[in-house]
Amino acid sequence: DGWIRESKHQFNKRNFELIRSRLAEIKNEDSDYFVSVGRLNPFIYDAAEFNPYYNNCGEPKEWKYPVMDVIISQKTKSDLIQDHFEFLRTDNGYKLISLTIRTGKLQ
Repeated sequence: DGWIRESKHQFNKRNFELIRSRLAEIKNEDSDYFVSVGRLNPFIYDAAEFNPYYNNCGEPKEWKYPVMDVIISQKTKSDLIQDHFEFLRTDNGYKLISLTIRTGKLQ
């Protein structure tokens, strides 16, 4: 219930199968998902590792390093549940920087 920062290696080890299964959902023909372009939030992503993705005024270089939001929806009898994944484009490909999974439980 809230934001948590931790080592990506520990997090991935505990949650890889859940993350993989949720992202694999977009391969299903009847999957309900969409992708949109977001931007890096300098108030959240302020660690030194994110410095290359900002200009000297602290603004995200979104033309070069966009954030792609993948939202996967799942309908229940009474509600619409969405899982959110944010990927930052880097010089080495896309990097998962944030996620919210409502259809499963992260460990």
